[in-house]
Amino acid sequence: MNTKLVGISIIHLPETDSTNKAIKNKLNQEKVPEGFVVSTEYQTLGRGQFGNSWESERAHNLLFSTVFYPKFLKLNESYRLTMSVCLAICDFLAEMDYKAQIKWPNDILLEGKKLSGTLLESSLNSRNFEYCVVGIGLNVNQISFENSSAVSLRQISEKEYSLSELYPKLFSHLNRRYLALKQGGQALQQRDFNQRLYGNQQSVPIIWQDKEHWVHCRGVDPQGNLLVEFKDGSFQLFRHKEISFQLKS
Repeated sequence: MNTKLVGISIIHLPETDSTNKAIKNKLNQEKVPEGFVVSTEYQTLGRGQFGNSWESERAHNLLFSTVFYPKFLKLNESYRLTMSVCLAICDFLAEMDYKAQIKWPNDILLEGKKLSGTLLESSLNSRNFEYCVVGIGLNVNQISFENSSAVSLRQISEKEYSLSELYPKLFSHLNRRYLALKQGGQALQQRDFNQRLYGNQQSVPIIWQDKEHWVHCRGVDPQGNLLVEFKDGSFQLFRHKEISFQLKS
């Protein structure tokens, strides 16, 4: 379990349009080792999942992408890699005594606000994954945001962090969770993910069909569908973008 992958080879760019795009361009030119990382101080076209923008001040936050070759996963289990990434970020934060939650499908919350997001982009063939590029943005030292539902570690702790010290710690946790998944740890992964799922322990507001509902989030399947329990005791599975969460502002 100590085999190092993530961060074994790193390129740092002072500025780029997108670290995900930088890795994909590299992959078009040559094969790179699994766990290859591109980090940056600033992304001119930073974005999150489903086309959402990602707000980040220059040199204040963790911004990077890495690549995996998860050929051991079935094509309909792609969400398991998202689970691994989210859990790794939670582990990383727990090491610093922060108790994070995972807001489905791929955001990390602290104190009910968004601290981190991921963007996974995969290349597939008819049988398996050729590669998956994982982009991560994590708010560290930024002290103000246009989006009132965003938060940083510094806002919570009033402490300024060294980004160069945080990167290898996060890489280590990403590495551990990925290798655990690769070695057949799906059951443990499912348990850990559902325990950290935003809305599991408390009722939370969602918007569905233009109405607000207070629900519990009971789990996520390997395909990434969210099981929601309504106040009347009924259950329903939702796919991405079918509901939205109302976060603190």
